Amino acid sequence: MLLKYGEDCFVTDQNKTFGERVWEISSRFTWQLPQTVIGFVAAHKINTYGHMNWVKYKYGATISNTNGHFGAFTLGSYINGDEDIKTNANNKLFQHEYCHYIQSQAVGRLYLPKYALPSLTSAIMNDYYEYVAFWAEQDANVRANKYFDKKYGYLQTNTGIVNPKWWEYTLILGGFCIHPWLIIYS
Repeated sequence: MLLKYGEDCFVTDQNKTFGERVWEISSRFTWQLPQTVIGFVAAHKINTYGHMNWVKYKYGATISNTNGHFGAFTLGSYINGDEDIKTNANNKLFQHEYCHYIQSQAVGRLYLPKYALPSLTSAIMNDYYEYVAFWAEQDANVRANKYFDKKYGYLQTNTGIVNPKWWEYTLILGGFCIHPWLIIYS
């Protein structure tokens, strides 16, 4: 077993203050709970079925290097990447995926409908170039430049227009995902 069950929930970003680190841990069980649970289950399933090469912790995230070539996905503080991901600030895949974790911290329970589900839909519906140009992915790139630039100097990732239009957001109403353009106003 590569993952240490439970320990991964308590790893924090060493660059944060004590108070920020306390919030980082507590927010995983409150503010970020849905994506933390799904990320935890996904990481541990991958671990259980033996598809992990290694697991490391960096900046409060749990990074799993797995077999195959699929890129990566992030849910809560769990980053599951293919063989190209490294826990190195110069690794563009790590930079990008880590900033999906920053998105999760910023919007909490809205992460799944605001970023994860639209991004997954874009990945399924579009080719690679349309997917990487999608606003949620570009937002992660902009956040990567801001976060890593503070600590390591400018690191280039692809950036583009990040401001989504109102209809690109998804609302959660009554447990169902409803796009705003489907709501009929009376």
